Amino acid sequence: MKKIGITFFVVIIFIMAVLIGYYVFTLNKIKDENEKLIELSEKGKESEEKILEITNENKIEDVKQVNSSSDKVSPNGILILKKYYKDCKHTINDYSQIPEELVNLTEKDVLEYYKDWELKGFSPNEIVLYKEVNGSCNEHYIVKEKDGFIAIYTVDDNGKEILKEKTKISTEYLTQTDLIKIKDGIRANGREELNAVLEDFE
Repeated sequence: MKKIGITFFVVIIFIMAVLIGYYVFTLNKIKDENEKLIELSEKGKESEEKILEITNENKIEDVKQVNSSSDKVSPNGILILKKYYKDCKHTINDYSQIPEELVNLTEKDVLEYYKDWELKGFSPNEIVLYKEVNGSCNEHYIVKEKDGFIAIYTVDDNGKEILKEKTKISTEYLTQTDLIKIKDGIRANGREELNAVLEDFE
């Protein structure tokens, strides 16, 4: 009877030892696999990050290229034509709404359209073109008094004064200093300067 009890006890201990050994072996195997997976995962993350970095750089570069080549002229933009006249050495700026024929054109298209001009600025809302021309600008003005009102005279290439317009600005209320200036004549080059002179007397 004792032998059966001892044998039974030994068998149970053996079975338990086998189970514990199997359990420890399995745990170690799982641990090793987890460590390998973590290592692979970290390598994968690094590779993935590098791939993402390269991809993002390429996307940014592509966007830059697309933007630079696809900027098109807006119908609500402004066209500024700057003409430099060699004889009188004045630059006259002409501002206008974008002409219909330029709408939706790219920078390259605009350059082809204005072959004789130099492109100084390009954006969808503003185009600036520059050109040097021979001769005078024909926008040389003299502001003088005529019949009690301020008048605008143009000056031709020979220096002759030609009445262009008599304004409705009376000289009656001008200061003595302004009257002397008007009597001598105030010179203005270009419409911008002319408008600034007239605004001083309004």
